[in-house]
Amino acid sequence: MKTHILLFLIRWHLASDNPLPPWLERACRRSTVLATARDEEQRLTTGLRATPPSPQSGISPQFEGRLLRTLRTTPAVQTRGFNRPSPALIGGGLLAAAALTIAVIHTRSIPATSEDPATTTVALSPPPIDDAAPSIDVAQAKTLRPGDFGPGALERELQYVLADAKGALRFLASNFLPSDLLPATAEEEDGQG
Repeated sequence: MKTHILLFLIRWHLASDNPLPPWLERACRRSTVLATARDEEQRLTTGLRATPPSPQSGISPQFEGRLLRTLRTTPAVQTRGFNRPSPALIGGGLLAAAALTIAVIHTRSIPATSEDPATTTVALSPPPIDDAAPSIDVAQAKTLRPGDFGPGALERELQYVLADAKGALRFLASNFLPSDLLPATAEEEDGQG
């Protein structure tokens, strides 16, 4: 891998008319592969610079004439660089975003008046919290030990976390899934049967 990088650097220095740096010259003296590549690259670069370009470019006069006529008759394509959007465009975008936000908030706060299940709103409530859960202030929290909450405290906390996750999934499903993909709830099944 190192040899490939050094070969690239030799070609780059010689093609750009820069002399090889001393450390690269030392590397060429140590390696015959690098020395051979350096000599071939110097020979190739010198040969290409010594050969004048041929006057015949290989383009026929008919092709050149057609190309020049096309360039003269075709209007120039104006390329437009990146410009900053106008303040009016930015203001209009912000106004549209604000209007959309207000409309979404307003439609979610309107209670449903019909009994159609597709338009009724569902109120999600947090899971009930035990009154037995201890309340702790900051001063007490500094002196707590693992056994201070009593048996089953970890299991209760896990149940609270699972209830929160289920509530979040119900919320996401009711708001973002099509109604035909939603699972039927127990209340809907009682109403149908």
